Amino acid sequence: MSKYEVFKPGYSLSVAATNPSTPTSGVPVRYGTLTGVAVTDEGEGGNASTNTTVDFGPGVFDLYVDDDLGGGIAKGDPVWYNDTASGSPATNLSNKPAGAEAFFGYALEVVSANATTRINVLHVPPGKPGQ
Repeated sequence: MSKYEVFKPGYSLSVAATNPSTPTSGVPVRYGTLTGVAVTDEGEGGNASTNTTVDFGPGVFDLYVDDDLGGGIAKGDPVWYNDTASGSPATNLSNKPAGAEAFFGYALEVVSANATTRINVLHVPPGKPGQ
C-alpha cells in the first residue's frame, strides 16, 4: 500500500450526503453524482454529526424500487436515483430516467406495474462524471 493511500479499495466513505438530508442505514444515498447505500445513520458509527458512512462500491443490495412508468420493472432494467421519492413506501429508486439525478444500477428481480417492491438491485458505480 502506498504511503499516500488512505483507503483501499475506498468504497465506504464518511460523507455529508446530498440526498436524503438525513440518511439512515440501508437507504440509497446520493453524494454529488455518486450513488451508494448508507452503512450507518447520519452522525453514528464515529461519523461527524452531519456525515454518514456510505458504500459507493459495486454490490447487490435489497432495496425498495418504485415502478414510476407504470409498465413494471423486469430483471436487468436500469434503476435511477431520484431526489424526489415516490411510491409507498417512499423510495428514491425507480425506473424513471427523466428528471433522475443519477444512474443507480440494475434490477435483479421483478417489480409489478405501478408497485413499489423491495428487490435485489445491482449497484454499479458510475463511469466518467456526467456519464
